[in-house]
Parts: sequence; structure tokens; C-alpha cells
Amino acid sequence: MPFFGDDKGSRLHRPPSAADTALLEDIEARFAGPAAEFPSPQELVALAGDNPKLGEGLTRGTQWYGAKKL
Repeated sequence: MPFFGDDKGSRLHRPPSAADTALLEDIEARFAGPAAEFPSPQELVALAGDNPKLGEGLTRGTQWYGAKKL
């Protein structure tokens, strides 16, 4: 999955723990399913495990494009 790169911790400043790696693999698996099951950007940023800022590190430096329904 290109979102995480070859190494699931490639966007993170420190290597993820085994528990955090499992969380990242669960999120990655959701991208393989229907678009309705994709995690939201907010859900990705809020992702926390052994590293309480796992989601922040994962999304740091990314760009998001979308539309907000009014």
C-alpha cells in the first residue's frame, strides 16, 4: 500500500511498537476494501496506541484534498 510506503513506520520519527504496527496494518487493510470503509483524515490523525501521537506522525507532511458538504 503506497500510503504507508514499504515500511509502515516510514513517516514516523521512531519505529512503531508491535501493537502500533498492528493498528497501522488494520488501517491499511481498510484501504483495500470499499471506499465507504476508508478511514477519514480525522480518524487517521486521532490514531493512538503505544505512541499517543501515532496518527499525527503518520499524517505529518501529507496533503489532503476534499470538499465539505454544507
